[in-house]
Amino acid sequence: MSDIDNERILEENRKLHNFSANNFDNYPPNIMRELKDMLFVDVSCMQVMLCPKLIRTFRALDCGAGTGILGEILVNKNFDTYLMDISKEMIEICKKKTDNKAKYIVSDAQSLLAHTPKKFDVICFTSVLHHIKDYIGVLELAIDRLNPGGFIYIADEPQLVTKEKPMSCKMIEWFEGNIINTYRLCKNPKHALNFLSKKDADFDVSIAEFHAAKGIDEKKIQDLFDKKGFKTIGFSTYRFHSLKMLQWFDWFYKNQPKTFKMMARKK
Repeated sequence: MSDIDNERILEENRKLHNFSANNFDNYPPNIMRELKDMLFVDVSCMQVMLCPKLIRTFRALDCGAGTGILGEILVNKNFDTYLMDISKEMIEICKKKTDNKAKYIVSDAQSLLAHTPKKFDVICFTSVLHHIKDYIGVLELAIDRLNPGGFIYIADEPQLVTKEKPMSCKMIEWFEGNIINTYRLCKNPKHALNFLSKKDADFDVSIAEFHAAKGIDEKKIQDLFDKKGFKTIGFSTYRFHSLKMLQWFDWFYKNQPKTFKMMARKK
């Protein structure tokens, strides 16, 4: 897939996320709750490190804001918030979720970061980098748009897959995937059926989810941060489960790729 044109990848992402916008948040409640709790804690941590007494407003950019799950937290934390997404439909949902209290941009991350004159104190990428062909290049652009002492926050990205997963992990993922798909079908049957039948879905998911199967190389990202003089505040891996009881299966993932998050600060 390395020979696929970047414009094709952007277009497939635009179509995929326009189509899925109204069903994007339809995940089992415990998954959404755990995700929101994690993002809230991490945003609070960055805010306190930027200014312990919270006596000024900081500017935050969420690249690939989706439906505003993170954006809502940034707005409620009184950041001067910029929400960017390639999907116009996603941005419309962002506006409703954040009561039009942010600035909204329909763009891809590379174009925005390459051309905006603004500087930011926090730049976020949540479940975004695996959609971007040259994610290292985009992170380099983000670094250039970051104020001294600012943060780059990365979350909900798949770790790099270096070997085939054992059958036990494949079975667990198949089972969890079917639970999520069943939940989404019940919440929005028309959308789910249209997606499965490709009735209204004229996009290629494998191209839009460009690095999803192979994963993101966090070591390359760490090397970039080290080269640019960043301090890594935190790195961790996790798995959110469609059912709490499925946490028992994490033992099978002890040495397997998971989802990761990373927070790094510009010196």
